[in-house]
Amino acid sequence: MLAGTVHPFLRVGVELPPVPFPSVAAGARASERLEPSERLGRSRLVESWWPVANAAVSAGAGVIWMSGGPSGARRGASLACDACTIAAAAVPHVPGPLLGVMSHVPVDRHPALVARDVTALDVLSGGRAAVRLCWAGRMVDLCDGGGGDEPAALEHLGEAVAVCRAVLHDEDAVFEGKHLHVAGAVNRPRPRREDGPPLIVDAPAGGAALARRDAAAAFFVRQVVVGAAAVVCSDDPAEVGAWRDVLDDAAAVWGTSGGPERPAILCRTALRPTAGDAGRDSVANGARALARLRSARAAGAEGVIVRIAGARRDDPAPRGQIGTPALALALRQRFSPWLS
Repeated sequence: MLAGTVHPFLRVGVELPPVPFPSVAAGARASERLEPSERLGRSRLVESWWPVANAAVSAGAGVIWMSGGPSGARRGASLACDACTIAAAAVPHVPGPLLGVMSHVPVDRHPALVARDVTALDVLSGGRAAVRLCWAGRMVDLCDGGGGDEPAALEHLGEAVAVCRAVLHDEDAVFEGKHLHVAGAVNRPRPRREDGPPLIVDAPAGGAALARRDAAAAFFVRQVVVGAAAVVCSDDPAEVGAWRDVLDDAAAVWGTSGGPERPAILCRTALRPTAGDAGRDSVANGARALARLRSARAAGAEGVIVRIAGARRDDPAPRGQIGTPALALALRQRFSPWLS
């Protein structure tokens, strides 16, 4: 088994809930000027996220992932603030960790624009940006031509990886694919770090098995091996092991000239604070989650991303004092297989 090279900040991370965008008064347009009280209310709404992020940092998180944005909201779901904007706002409020931006393909920005926006965040933050590409899953019906074709979804996501990597690293990015195209995408100023912001990819469920028998899925794996720092999958040990084997084999073919290497494998899990307990995690839930994460680590997971309940776009917004020491304690427990 090949060992993935894990960026030290990526080993343990937290995915925060999207910041909900407050509804505009009936009959008003979003572009209309807000009253001072409305502006203050929106400002306080964003500020309530910083204690959550800093609780994660105190638990050991090296990267804080931001998600959301009106372009990807499902029909009938509440709008959320743009992930890049929230990450930029977090720079002075959340010192230390990488500030990661999640982008859902194909409903969010074009990957070339995502790469340029993340580059701007990297410059603004002094080299603290990261980017994570995910497939939109059930939200694919929002896009023209969307459907349930899994190989096509993996192919599209693989092209997004190629485009994003090209804009982040090449002087004159060019890519021509079936789903995405970019030519002459100049990215100035360049990222603050020489190697650019880390590029992470969420692997759709079942993709590892599909990659062994489908050319489009195999294309996704090749793009990930060439261009991504890590792959994210579920905390199911079987899925972790499947991705480990697929990436090991692919790295032996597509790895760098210096020798075979592959992206790191990160597993993801969810933290759901017990209802009515102001963010406290039940002992039973914590024990079950820890046992599963230890099994995932044994299967080859080299890090973890903990999704705080409410981090999906159709989840309800978090309630209670979720930024309490109880949250940090629950996160520290889930990080422990990789920090101890």
